[in-house]
Amino acid sequence: MVATDTKTLLLQSTSRIISEKGFGKLTLDAVCKEAGVSKGGLLYHFPNKKALIQGLNYYVLQNTRQYIHEEEKNSKNFTEAYLRATIKSLDASNEDLKIFPGLIASLSESGELLSEWKEEYEDIQQKLEADKVSKEFAHIVRLVGDGLWFAEMFDLSPIKTDDAMRLANYLLDLHEKEKG
Repeated sequence: MVATDTKTLLLQSTSRIISEKGFGKLTLDAVCKEAGVSKGGLLYHFPNKKALIQGLNYYVLQNTRQYIHEEEKNSKNFTEAYLRATIKSLDASNEDLKIFPGLIASLSESGELLSEWKEEYEDIQQKLEADKVSKEFAHIVRLVGDGLWFAEMFDLSPIKTDDAMRLANYLLDLHEKEKG
């Protein structure tokens, strides 16, 4: 694992504990041990377990937004940016894929954190619909993106990157026809 800083290392370690041992085994001491960081080092970034879980949630939300934002610079519309960001995020070297399962497990413990994701999904849905396509098509695009992520995260018969790109291009072709 390559971590760029202590905070990221702590978040990755938190996710690994949740994913491999379950949310019930998540303690600050366990995170310190997993990350090889002192308790003071952990508390500097996250003063308690709740802050650690909130940090994990914020980290993934920010990275998700960043993937989409980066793709918007080179895309014709939000739909294309969303699909391309989804495909890009599925790269096997992406550490976020290892963090997502831990985050999902932690969301089941906190309605507050889940509400942030509900808002994010509403925003994504609105942006997809703003591309002048039917609400149904916007739902299909978002759910395909979700399906690709979940299949990869949980190793549920994930599709190869080339196939995912063909699927994205197929949807983008349909998008152009629906708009036209």
